[in-house]
Amino acid sequence: MTTYIYAYIKNVIVGKCIINSLYNAVDKALSLQGYQTYCYRFTMNPYGSKLYTKQELINLYNLSLCTNVQTVASEIDGNPTIEQAALLLMLAKCTFRGLYQAYLKQIYMQSELKIFCYTFTNPYGIYANVDQNKLNLYCDEERIFRFNECPCETFDAQLLWSFT
Repeated sequence: MTTYIYAYIKNVIVGKCIINSLYNAVDKALSLQGYQTYCYRFTMNPYGSKLYTKQELINLYNLSLCTNVQTVASEIDGNPTIEQAALLLMLAKCTFRGLYQAYLKQIYMQSELKIFCYTFTNPYGIYANVDQNKLNLYCDEERIFRFNECPCETFDAQLLWSFT
């Protein structure tokens, strides 16, 4: 099933609370010094849940720096495991955080009646099942993201990628 890129973007923004919590946990693990302990439970339906230690989060970050979507996809048989889902999210960290910043900036720019443009490039390529991989959004006095932020419970992780 192909998803329209605009619906895909909306889903990523709706999933901000889940996705960004993983990014924040990794950032915190990287910033802790010495023997300080830290654990984080990452839950992403329907892939499950995993309790990560500080070192596992650091390892996840390091792995995300030296792999790509194609490599992870080649190891997936059907649905990804929770570990693979976390790694896929880490691979899209810059793209998704940029999207979240653009979403908030658009709200500010609209209040200032300024022009705002943003280009979203799908970080998962063919594995995302979207109708196009890039979307240019332009704004003058209108909102480029024409939806309100929905509750995190409406996030559909299965719309992020498809490996079947």
